[in-house]
Amino acid sequence: MAIKRDYRARIYLPFFLLFMALIILEGRLYDLQILNHQKFFRQASKGQTKSIKISPKRGSIYDRNLENLAVNIPSYSLYARPGKISHSLLPGSTLPFEVRYLSKVGPFSLFF
Repeated sequence: MAIKRDYRARIYLPFFLLFMALIILEGRLYDLQILNHQKFFRQASKGQTKSIKISPKRGSIYDRNLENLAVNIPSYSLYARPGKISHSLLPGSTLPFEVRYLSKVGPFSLFF
């Protein structure tokens, strides 16, 4: 009879230990995912979002003889939506003050 009990212990002990290990693992997963969810969510959010300001300046492009192939020149554009203009710009009428001022500042003088 002692041999039969030893045989059962050898069979049931590994299954019991595996079952207990799975129970402990399930408890730990419950602790991490359910109980401490907000804490880990905040930690992960801090590490995932980071604002980086990227400067849009570009350099010139040179050929092998160090001659400029492409150069960046700042340019400005002025657009108007005719439906939003309150006074007419008929031939002979004067431009609004803002447009006259902007045309005298910087690269606008090239276009007016």
